[in-house]
Amino acid sequence: MIGRAAIFERLHATDGVRLLRSACRFAGALFGLLVCGPIAAAAPADATLLDGLRARRLFELAERHCEQTLADPKLSAERRADLTIEWSRTLAQHALEVPADKSAPLWRECQGVVAHFAAEHPHDPRLILVRLQGLLGRGVESEAARQAAENSADPHATEAARALLRQTLSDLRKLSEELSAELRKAGGSSRQEGGLSAAQLASLELHVRYETARALRNQALCYPAGSADRTNSLTQAIESLAPVIRLDQRTPLVWSAMAEEIACWRLLGDFRETAAKLAAAEKEQPSPGFRNRLRAERIRLALAQREIDEALAEAGSSERQSGSAEVDLARLETLLAARDRASQQQPPEDPVPWERRVLDEVRSIEQAHGGQWLRQAEALLARDPLSGSEGQSAEALSRAAAGLYRGGKIDEALARYDEAAKLATIEQHADQAFDWALTAASIENERSHFRQAIDRYRSLAMKSPQHAKAAEAHLLAVHGEAQLAQAQQPPKLDEYATLLREHVATWPQGATAAQAWCWLGRFEELRQAWSEAIAALEHVPPGDPLFDQAVESTARCYLGWLADARAGTKRRTVGQ
Repeated sequence: MIGRAAIFERLHATDGVRLLRSACRFAGALFGLLVCGPIAAAAPADATLLDGLRARRLFELAERHCEQTLADPKLSAERRADLTIEWSRTLAQHALEVPADKSAPLWRECQGVVAHFAAEHPHDPRLILVRLQGLLGRGVESEAARQAAENSADPHATEAARALLRQTLSDLRKLSEELSAELRKAGGSSRQEGGLSAAQLASLELHVRYETARALRNQALCYPAGSADRTNSLTQAIESLAPVIRLDQRTPLVWSAMAEEIACWRLLGDFRETAAKLAAAEKEQPSPGFRNRLRAERIRLALAQREIDEALAEAGSSERQSGSAEVDLARLETLLAARDRASQQQPPEDPVPWERRVLDEVRSIEQAHGGQWLRQAEALLARDPLSGSEGQSAEALSRAAAGLYRGGKIDEALARYDEAAKLATIEQHADQAFDWALTAASIENERSHFRQAIDRYRSLAMKSPQHAKAAEAHLLAVHGEAQLAQAQQPPKLDEYATLLREHVATWPQGATAAQAWCWLGRFEELRQAWSEAIAALEHVPPGDPLFDQAVESTARCYLGWLADARAGTKRRTVGQ
């Protein structure tokens, strides 16, 4: 059975290893603050190696380095804590880059390495740093769950995200209380023996406040706009951020807190306060990274007020690359809003130019920021009111289908893929049409709709037998027919055999022919049609990986044939 990862690799494969060019949205600026700052910095060699591996998405190598290094019993306590933090951080970033149905083990391991450290080193003075990194990972997971719920057809997905956020907030508040208690103990001393200084504890407390605000904002987004629950969570988030923003020194943490506060005011619907906060922040000469976050917020503020022309002016064009995934995603939101407005005008404006800009932006996001951001872009296309409407391009339909599929809206996704394949055929884009139709068949196969999958695979292959992937598609139909036959008692293999004969007749010299001949020979052997089995197996050429298997099967057939001859049994042939 073809899994989801394989389905989407077919459509969205990349050439080589793509560098991650932007910070992960879920973690924001905070994700690296704690683990890369002076409080908890891994040994320089570790930090350099792990940063390089993560930047190249070589997560397994980074995880293996952490695991193998931590196995050294002579490792210093400080380095052990720092490597545990790096390991947890790597696992969280890895979980964000894989499809949602593959991420659960990584999220569990992200928390597991933290729990293991806490169990093995309960009195380590750096345990609180390790625990905080675990909570950062939990916050990232919570936001991922909330975003997935927005696109999901599962009615329980939102409640599951809320439950995870409630647990995250509970753990953050407990940690905040512990930090407050430690600060009281530290008093005016510069450092408790073997522990963190009062200044370091105070810094950690501010990080916890920021992370608490992020979790509260995500909790708010799990409730309808204007609801009391949303308002309450956003108000608490703003209150949590206040002590961080009041700091005189404009550190990356403070800039991030200011951006978070602006987003909260916008979500509250207080656009006047949002604009005032934006203006105040812009006067403080923010860092380049923070300027991009402000720009994204200005775009979204204009969209929230339905000022689409202002949003377009702020967003600019894809050619003016910002280097910011947030800005690029906000630009995509703006282009979709402009396209929708054009369709509603009387008479309607030509949607093709807007459609072209939308797709250019999606491709730009895919190239510049990688799979995680592409999934968010495709989710926007899937949620767009015009998704599937007349006039959309084949590529737009396929990308919307991908977003619908990830959200579990399988029937809608199949309809979009079918539309995309049909339109691509009309436009004479044969490879795209074939790939999208093949994806639709694989989705049916994945959800165990074997008859529908078989029909799709066979029809696709026989309509385009010269296509490079036609024989592969047809062989998938053969495999599906075998699965159906085995589910019956006794197995009914007539259709299976018919498809095998069709396969070898249509692609006698193809790369899949040897496999089909081998299966056909085995089928005839089971029927004790010895001569037919031997004739089929003789088509498997020497040097083929299946040749040895074919030779063994041929030998069994000759022995069976000889046994029948000695017993005076008439040789069986097909149909007898």
